[in-house]
Amino acid sequence: MGRSFRASVEVGYVVSAVIVEAMRAGHIVVPVNVSTWKKQTIGKGNADKGLIREWATRYVLTPGGIDPLPKEQDLYDAAAIAAFARQNLRGAE
Repeated sequence: MGRSFRASVEVGYVVSAVIVEAMRAGHIVVPVNVSTWKKQTIGKGNADKGLIREWATRYVLTPGGIDPLPKEQDLYDAAAIAAFARQNLRGAE
């Protein structure tokens, strides 16, 4: 078993544990492909980090009063994923 395969399996275990615990806490959990949330939210399924940062700044962070803007790319990704969820999960509760 190669190192890459082993790492993928370990990530799968972690993701599964997070999903189970989130569901136990009463949250709605809907796994979504990366290219799907990018396409539906940003308009381009293969959007790069710069485009995600630009979109999240314009449509989520600045209107939300986030200042100063974060340095971490993960926060821009999270803002775009949250926008995707808001667009697609209304009324699912």
